[in-house]
Amino acid sequence: MNNPPARTSRIVSNLWALGLGAIVSRTLNFVTAILLATRLGAAGYGALVYATTMVSYFQLLADFGLSVYGTRELARDPENARRQASMILAARFLFTLTSVTLLGLYLALLPQPLLVFWLMIALGMGIPLLAFSLEWAFQGVEAMGVVSLARIGQAAASAGLAALLVRGPNDILMAGLLPAASALVLTASLLALFARRYGLPTLRFRFDDLKTTVRAALPFGLSFIMIQIYYTIDRLLLWQYRSPAEVGWYDAAYRVVLVFTNSAALIAQAILPGLSSLARQGDLARARGSIGLMGKIMIYLGLPIAVGGALLAGPIIVLLYGRDYAPAVAPLRLLIWQVFTVFANVVFAQALLAFYHQRLYFISTLLGAALNLICNVFLIPRWGMVGAGAATIVAEVVVVSTLIAFVFRKIVTVPILPALAKAAAACALMAIVIYLIPFLWAQIALGGLVYGISLFALSPFSADERQRLAARSF
Repeated sequence: MNNPPARTSRIVSNLWALGLGAIVSRTLNFVTAILLATRLGAAGYGALVYATTMVSYFQLLADFGLSVYGTRELARDPENARRQASMILAARFLFTLTSVTLLGLYLALLPQPLLVFWLMIALGMGIPLLAFSLEWAFQGVEAMGVVSLARIGQAAASAGLAALLVRGPNDILMAGLLPAASALVLTASLLALFARRYGLPTLRFRFDDLKTTVRAALPFGLSFIMIQIYYTIDRLLLWQYRSPAEVGWYDAAYRVVLVFTNSAALIAQAILPGLSSLARQGDLARARGSIGLMGKIMIYLGLPIAVGGALLAGPIIVLLYGRDYAPAVAPLRLLIWQVFTVFANVVFAQALLAFYHQRLYFISTLLGAALNLICNVFLIPRWGMVGAGAATIVAEVVVVSTLIAFVFRKIVTVPILPALAKAAAACALMAIVIYLIPFLWAQIALGGLVYGISLFALSPFSADERQRLAARSF
């Protein structure tokens, strides 16, 4: 069945709302990271990064895929928002108790450096707060403006507290408390607004409902654990085999990449409800058009960022962190290519989730996590940060190839090679301009302009796609 463009154009509205919030909140988060990196020094910042990475695994256990599952189910049945929220929160409460208990056992039984021990306790205080966050619920009912405002408030609280309270290396424990403080802002604001709109959710401890919910969320949770291993095992191994300073330099490079890949994650959140609606309707024709068009857009956005970032890694690191972080240049030249792979895979990953192929999504992430772990174990001891960056990119290429193959096999096929060829040709001209111009801001501005003009000349979209763009119908 063919629905009016107004329904699928909701994706565009979601993108605008999340995009505006992303620009502000991600900028504030990036500023916070720069403040912490420069004020704590590479070694202190590396210790904070390691402790944050360890606690993030326990945070994942507290959610265990329930947020994404809840978003999808609310998108399908928004009339029962309060009931859905109550059921998800009950499950998250039980998982949070388990997570906090395991964190306590981990700290009690496995010796840690004293600084890392107290940092993990401070960071772990945010786990119960985030368990009751209803950000996923507002995504499910497509109230993306609310989500954006809440994220901006959370990021502003974190940045403001970092600027006021973290003045030097001796304030590192204060830095560890920032996530809990900002989580309190996010959770309290969203819970109050949800209660006002839909009624205060209650914890529904009904065994059959909890069993069904947890079973359905299980593939998401396992996938996210694999993703966490995939994206963070390098920092853990750098801490083990190299030094805290190298963890700090590597994470500083990664923060530049996250400015862009976090935007891709927000785009994914905006895409999922719309694709879920098309999946419910069984409208494969519109799904093919949406996946194909969004896939093209992400390729056109991701490739020039990767090429430009690799060429300009040196001046970017010095501008942001100072010359003390010059060792971060080498890993950034590799890691920036993750922007392209993440942008390329995000649409196909969301398509698998929307069409209930979460097991295939899990297989893709499991394969990537296993490959990334193996490559990191072999490369980091000898090549350090550069080895970690190389391992990440090798795994990324495998994951995006697997996701695309699964979507082509199980849902629809879409042409992506012509779009990739056009983006590559435009990037080649952009690279020449960047090489010839000496100043960073001029390189970015003129390089981007040349890329845009070149891509436009190559007719990046078909006539039908241009009509859909003009009508904001994705």
